Amino acid sequence: MPVSCVCQNPTCGTSFRRSPAEIRKGGGKYCSWKCRPRLVTAQGLREPQDIATRLWDLVQVCIHGPTCPYCCWDFQGKRAHGKWKYGLLSIVREGKSIFIRTHRLMWETINGRPVPRGLWILHHCDQPACNNPWHLYPGTAKDNTRDAVQRDRFPHDPGHPILRGEALGHGKLTEAKVRNIRARYAAGESNSVIAADLQVSRKTIYLVVKRKLWTHVS
Repeated sequence: MPVSCVCQNPTCGTSFRRSPAEIRKGGGKYCSWKCRPRLVTAQGLREPQDIATRLWDLVQVCIHGPTCPYCCWDFQGKRAHGKWKYGLLSIVREGKSIFIRTHRLMWETINGRPVPRGLWILHHCDQPACNNPWHLYPGTAKDNTRDAVQRDRFPHDPGHPILRGEALGHGKLTEAKVRNIRARYAAGESNSVIAADLQVSRKTIYLVVKRKLWTHVS
């Protein structure tokens, strides 16, 4: 049930309502973006004082809390049009107001630095609207294409077989190991134990078990 709040802007004081989940994430302080604290930039433009606060206010953290590496945290604000519904947040850079994809902002916020030049921020979970830092990693355009091929997202000519899994010629896993991982998990073994045994990350095991990687292996 929505909670009653009072805008903390001293010139406003308007009453409004927000969800308990938003309150737990630090939201519910201001009734609108116009009431948020702002500063004047060197170019004389007014800019939100804390981009990180704006971002977290619109990211829906799962019920397991901010340390959860498994669940996707969807962006609740503006989304991009088209097939890939990336979250978008407006910021001021170099004197211009622009929209930035929120998963890039999240990576920069968590790591305290800009995305390295020439790299993209990719999703382990394959969910464009997700902003869980555990699901984000920097990679090249080639890495993005490779992931798209492995996850059956890459458009291709039906007359030419698509290269997936072992056919790509890299990586520690094979189709036999993937089937073994899923069988061991079904038998009750934990992701951590399996990951340590195969010398891969726990996240990789999770994605294999949830069939977000090696989707072509039955």
